[in-house]
Amino acid sequence: MRRVWYFLICFLAISFSVDAAKSQLDDLLDQIESTITVAPSQARDMAIVVDQKYQMSTQPVAVAIRYQLLRSDLALSLKLSDEATQYAQVGLALTELHRGYLVQRNALGLNLVKSVIHDDEPLQVLKIIDQLLSQSDSDISPAYHAQLLLFKVKIYQQTERADLSLYALKAAYQLAQSSNNQPLTQQIAVDLATRLLELNDYNQAENLLKKSDQYYVENQLSVENLIVQIKLSELAYSRGHKADALTILINAKALAQAVGSGLFRFVLELRIAELELESDNIVAAGASLIELIKLQTHARRADDKDRLLLIRARYKVAFNDFSGLNKLLNSHGALELNGISKNDSRVLDLLKLKAQGLASQGHFEQAYQILQQHQRDFTTHSQRRNTDSLQRQKMMFDLDLLEQENRNLNWSNVLQQSELKRHNQTLSQLNMLLLILALVAAAAIALAILLYQKRQQLYRLTFQDPLTGIHNRRYLSLIFKQLQDKYIKERQPLAALMLDLDKFKLVNDRYGHGVGDEVIIAFTKCCKDVLPPEAILIRLGGEEVLALLPQWQCIEATKIAETLRLTLSRILINTGRGNTFNFTTSIGVASLSPSVLDQESLLKLADQRLYIAKAEGRNRVVGPSKIHYEETSHLAKC
Repeated sequence: MRRVWYFLICFLAISFSVDAAKSQLDDLLDQIESTITVAPSQARDMAIVVDQKYQMSTQPVAVAIRYQLLRSDLALSLKLSDEATQYAQVGLALTELHRGYLVQRNALGLNLVKSVIHDDEPLQVLKIIDQLLSQSDSDISPAYHAQLLLFKVKIYQQTERADLSLYALKAAYQLAQSSNNQPLTQQIAVDLATRLLELNDYNQAENLLKKSDQYYVENQLSVENLIVQIKLSELAYSRGHKADALTILINAKALAQAVGSGLFRFVLELRIAELELESDNIVAAGASLIELIKLQTHARRADDKDRLLLIRARYKVAFNDFSGLNKLLNSHGALELNGISKNDSRVLDLLKLKAQGLASQGHFEQAYQILQQHQRDFTTHSQRRNTDSLQRQKMMFDLDLLEQENRNLNWSNVLQQSELKRHNQTLSQLNMLLLILALVAAAAIALAILLYQKRQQLYRLTFQDPLTGIHNRRYLSLIFKQLQDKYIKERQPLAALMLDLDKFKLVNDRYGHGVGDEVIIAFTKCCKDVLPPEAILIRLGGEEVLALLPQWQCIEATKIAETLRLTLSRILINTGRGNTFNFTTSIGVASLSPSVLDQESLLKLADQRLYIAKAEGRNRVVGPSKIHYEETSHLAKC
């Protein structure tokens, strides 16, 4: 009985300690979750404590998935994209192994895309998004699908695929509506209205903005409502209702003041000042400018700074303060004439004002140069803007046609079909490019072969003897310098054999030049067969042949020459008249040495020794010691 009580107490103690540890981990995760947005560095310190104290592989699945999601959230808040990617991928892998964590999986999927969208290639990000959608269950949340499509919108805008970005935005809006997620729906509605404003589709844009305005007013979402008011002002301005646009902005100022947002106050005042100047309300524009100068610390974007500068410049022009205008614009680096094109409309406007200011001060040459730059860049800018406008009109025409054909459009299907069409077009273009490259490669190969053949033909014509196929005299001057350098720099020996057929004129006179040619051909063929492979044969003219033997000393070359002489003397030539004859050869041998270093000296020495061989009775070899060698038993077969 005591043992039972003992085991029961131990079990309860262990359970209590496990529950306590679990409770501590849950508390830490709660603290991390509540601290991520307000103090991410502090949340990271707590996450490090969790890593040190707990092994996530031993924790329940729900805890492990929650931990990976929190760590990916934390990494994103600290802008550690690689770390966020790692935790999101681990969490997604856990949700794949353990079904039922749909909400967590969706959040992890969004974190994964957020972590890679700025670092990876656009096509790679699209691939990740498509994988997330394809791996999801059939009951995938429409809101999750819509949020992934919003990332596609960004990618398509970056890659200038306007049609696909619009289809993705419409599909996202349609999915958000079906999800009954009003905050997401209205967020996408404002984005879609902004896009439609760019495409001059004012009616649809107005409908979306008014619905969003009503929703944000009813739910007292002031910041979001301010964004809608700015868009409504843009809509009124685009329709030519400048007074209405100005009224909307002035009314929105009170809301921005109540919200306490300096950024919104700056943006609103900036647009008010622009409209007042356009309407020649100089006094009102001056009042707005005073406010803008107070709020200019909120001008964080370069575009806002240029707009503020342009307002100040136009205000000075309105009062003919050209001295102040020049002083204001002289410090602006973007207005320098450095050969770089100015493609921004506001910079172009500033250029024109700078030229006006310089001209008013008598600096006509500088003003003329600036006006030339302005005119050139303005023409380019206008052409590009007109091209963009035509593309937008074509896209709206295609969109209207599509909507007329299909009143109840499923924009997700439209997007998929458009992506597939674009993908097929890309494949077709790639296939065409590959075909062109293949044709170019084939042409290049054919050209290379032709050039090689031409080079070979030119080589034969330039350096090859047409009768025997060995090198001619031109080749000697080409190759000798290389052999000479090797002798001088590397001490590589070089021997030369000067060969001449004995009484060859008698062969031509007795048997004809045809038989004489056969003798020369047989003579050079035997030289190729008997001499070492590295030997270089050169026909100097008629029956005289030079053989260069790299790496051979003079004594060894003399022995080779004697073997060649004996072999040549055994060749039988058919006269064509039923009988044969043989011929003999005289050979002079020389080599490079400290006293014989150039081509002329080497050939002269070999020729002198050939002359000695002729004078001593022909059919012999004369080397450095004029030794006559007896016939050896090992003769080459020719």
